[in-house]
Amino acid sequence: MTAPPPEPDLEALRAQFADGDRWFYDSPLYRTLCAVVARDDALLALAARARAGQQPLNLLMAATHMIVACDPSLPFARFFPTVVGERAEPPDGAAAEYPGFCATHRDALVELLETRLVQTNEPARATAIRFALHEVGRRTAGPVTFLEIGASAGIQLRFDCWAVRTGGRRFGPADAPLTIDTEWRGAAPPPDLDALPPIRERLGVDLHPVDATDPGERAWLRALVWPEHVDRHALLARALDAVAADPPEIIAGDAVELLPTLDAERLPTGDDLVVFHSMVRIHVPADRREAFDAAIAALGARHRLFHVSLELRDRGPASLMLQDSERGDVELARVHGHGRWLAPSRP
Repeated sequence: MTAPPPEPDLEALRAQFADGDRWFYDSPLYRTLCAVVARDDALLALAARARAGQQPLNLLMAATHMIVACDPSLPFARFFPTVVGERAEPPDGAAAEYPGFCATHRDALVELLETRLVQTNEPARATAIRFALHEVGRRTAGPVTFLEIGASAGIQLRFDCWAVRTGGRRFGPADAPLTIDTEWRGAAPPPDLDALPPIRERLGVDLHPVDATDPGERAWLRALVWPEHVDRHALLARALDAVAADPPEIIAGDAVELLPTLDAERLPTGDDLVVFHSMVRIHVPADRREAFDAAIAALGARHRLFHVSLELRDRGPASLMLQDSERGDVELARVHGHGRWLAPSRP
């Protein structure tokens, strides 16, 4: 007999939503809605329907966004700039209406919470990847294999196809389909972010690879972008178009279980290996994070391993870390979670 799922810890969940001001630091609408959820046991119980390991805050907000984006005629859509543009109303008015909206659309919200994953593809993180790969290139001549965990639709696997403007310089192909602007917060100018090690093979792993040609899948990725971030929506659409025209290989599976098989069967033994993930570890169930870390570290037995991660640390911005199996660990930079700025940790 299968044991029943544990009862949700609503008080722990309440504390998470009460911290929405920090979590959704530049989304006034989501901060407003999180405060409503934190005070409402019925809404907390709804948020608790999120899949294990997934952040309920992100999933509930994205599910709400998905419903109004699919039906802009809904009255609640008027609070979402990504749906109604400049006509969006101030978020304060959304607080009183949100419980009723959730009650009306409860079945749709539950389906999204129970079936969807937080799979944000943020093209602007390409600047951080270039910065990390430049450092990798200083340590090895390559070629390297580039493996992304949590690849979603594969936008980061195409990071070197996008142009980047930062620190008064432009990097990337002249005919890039999109250009990313990142504020450079370094005392010295940026290094040559075109000086990267050659990539022989690139491969992604994801629990549910996203088909960039599928309208429903694309709609979910757009829903994961915060509603005030109209510029990010436009950037994501261009990146998805480019990936749909040239999709990278992404293998479905749990990284903990899949990485040993990939190491034995797919990863070139003579190449150094770059393993990258961004905002992924936080969505790994807490009781599996140690196994997640161990599965990546084990790849260092057959390869020189460069483990590049862009993950939240403490209560500040994301940390861009490089763990080199031959030279140890170093923090390369602190980075805005959506790639809007990068601050090198060393001059």
